[in-house]
Amino acid sequence: MQKRQPYYEYTRALKKQPQAIQDMINAGEKEAQARAVKKKAAKIAAVKSMTTTKKKPMVPVKMKKKPTLFQKTRKRLRKVFGRKGY
Repeated sequence: MQKRQPYYEYTRALKKQPQAIQDMINAGEKEAQARAVKKKAAKIAAVKSMTTTKKKPMVPVKMKKKPTLFQKTRKRLRKVFGRKGY
């Protein structure tokens, strides 16, 4: 014989109760369910706020000027002869 689902047993027992008690139980369940939904939404919001970062506004990047031929040559000669230049 197959075992009945617990929810089925619960509803069966609930239906045996007087209507006023049934209404009270159902109201309590709805309230608890609403609280659970709020709690879950708060958790999701907290995780989202931790994982997502605010995008910084784009700042125009200044291009570095390339050294001129004279500057390149001077640098190369400094490497070879040192600062004195000889």
